Amino acid sequence: NNNNNNNNNNSDSNKNEIDKNNKDKFSFYQRIESAKTAALGALSGGLLSAPFIGFHDLPSTNGLAQWEFDTDMGSLESALFAIVYRYCAREDDDNDMLNMGVVGAFVLTRTLSRIRV
Repeated sequence: NNNNNNNNNNSDSNKNEIDKNNKDKFSFYQRIESAKTAALGALSGGLLSAPFIGFHDLPSTNGLAQWEFDTDMGSLESALFAIVYRYCAREDDDNDMLNMGVVGAFVLTRTLSRIRV
């Protein structure tokens, strides 16, 4: 019975250690979650914007090159938006510089979308 108690205590301490590492905002787990967020944002943004960008860009003279560039920029913008939103939506972080960085990130993405090839 005492051995069973020790196993429960060890598993509880392991769970607490894992929870602590998952909540640490600079942990490897958080970096993996950010990478997954960026990949999902890029994929969904590119797939959802491609047809609309195609209707706008393909009839022009540089159609295919402009469509490819705009779709790539749309994917990049969506990935950046997803990551920034993930960090800004955290409840336990009250970082003013991060909140100001949100404005800069969206200005950058808006600027990238206006470039013509």
